[in-house]
Amino acid sequence: MVHAWQRAIAEAYAGPSEPLDAFSRRCLERAADERARHAQAMAALRAGLAAGRMDPLHAARRLTAQADACLQAMLGIAIDETIHRRGAPSGRFSVLGMGKLGGGELTLSSDLDVIFVYQTWSGAYDVAAADYFHRVSQRLIALLSWSPDWRSSYEIDVRLRPHGEDGPLATPLTGMIDYLRQDCWTWELQALTRLRAVAGDADVAAAVLTAARAGAAARDKSEIAAQVADMRALMDQERPGRDLWDLKLIAGGLVDIEFIVQALQLQLAADPGWSFIANTGAALAALAEHGRLRRRDAAALHAAWSLYSAVRQMQSALEVDDLTRLSQDGKAALAATLQASPTQLRTRLIAHQARVRALFEALVGPVRLEAAA
Repeated sequence: MVHAWQRAIAEAYAGPSEPLDAFSRRCLERAADERARHAQAMAALRAGLAAGRMDPLHAARRLTAQADACLQAMLGIAIDETIHRRGAPSGRFSVLGMGKLGGGELTLSSDLDVIFVYQTWSGAYDVAAADYFHRVSQRLIALLSWSPDWRSSYEIDVRLRPHGEDGPLATPLTGMIDYLRQDCWTWELQALTRLRAVAGDADVAAAVLTAARAGAAARDKSEIAAQVADMRALMDQERPGRDLWDLKLIAGGLVDIEFIVQALQLQLAADPGWSFIANTGAALAALAEHGRLRRRDAAALHAAWSLYSAVRQMQSALEVDDLTRLSQDGKAALAATLQASPTQLRTRLIAHQARVRALFEALVGPVRLEAAA
C-alpha cells in the first residue's frame, strides 16, 4: 500500500514527462515522514475521543492545529519541489482555510475547505505565474489527499474558489478582489466570514479578507438577510436533514446557527469596530458583546452549538451517526464525555433544534420553501 501511495504521489507530483530525480525523491521522503507523524497524532486523537478521555471542543482545536501543521509542512515540500523544477516563484502564495478549518472546528471526518490565492511581484496577471502556482496547488493537494491509511489523509475541497469548478485552481489576488467586488453571491460572502490564513503568505490572506468585508459592506442589510434565509430554504428543500442526528442539515441544526452568525457579521461589515470572526462560538460571544445579539439568545445558540459540535465529534470518533445504536463501550464513552445517555441526548437535541429554528426566523427571516422553488 505504501508503494502504491508513492506511485500515486509521483504521478501527481511530476507526471510521465517529468521523471523523479534525486531531489524530488527526497521531497517524497520528507512527505512520507510528515505523513507518518500526522498519522500518529491523528490516531492518538481518535483513540482519546473514542475512549471518552477528551473534551470534544478541545479536540476540535487540536485537530485544527494538526491540520494546520500538516498543511504548512506539505506546502513547504510542494514549493521546494516546484522551485527545484521551475525556479523561484514570481510572487507569493497563500492557503486560506474556510468552513470548519477556518473556524477551528474540525472533527475527525472533516474535509478541508481551502482556496489558493497568489500575488505576482508586479501585481499584474502573469501566465507563467498562473501556471507556476497551479502546479504548487496540484502538488499540495496530492500530498494531502493520498495516504496509505485513509484515516490520516484529507479530502480537499476547493469548490469555494471564485467561479467554482470553472475557475482556476489558484486565483490571482487581483482577480479575487474584482470577483468579490463585482460578481460574488451572498452565500460566498457568508463563507468568507470564516476565512483564516493557514499556510503561506498572511498578507495575501489579509487582502482577501479586506476585500470580502468591502464587498459585504456594499450590500443592503435587508437584502443580505433575505438571501441568507432563501439559501437556508433551498438547503431544506434540496438537502434536508435525514433525522435529528443529522446535526448539520436538520432544521434548527448547525447550519441554522452558522447562517445566523454569518448573516449578522455581514450586516456589520461596514462597522469599523467589527472584524469577521471565523469561530462560531467566539463570534456568538462577540456579537452579544457588540450589542447585535441579545445575550439570552446568544447563550441559547452557544449552548446548542456546543452540544451539536460535541455530538458530531463523538459520532465521528465512534463511527456511528445514530447514537442510540452504540455498543456498550460506545455508550460508556458517550456518558464519560457528555454525561448523558443516547436517549437523554435525543430529548436535548429536539429541544435545541426547535429553539434554534425559531431564533433563525426571528433574527434572519422566515424559511419559506416556496422562495427556494
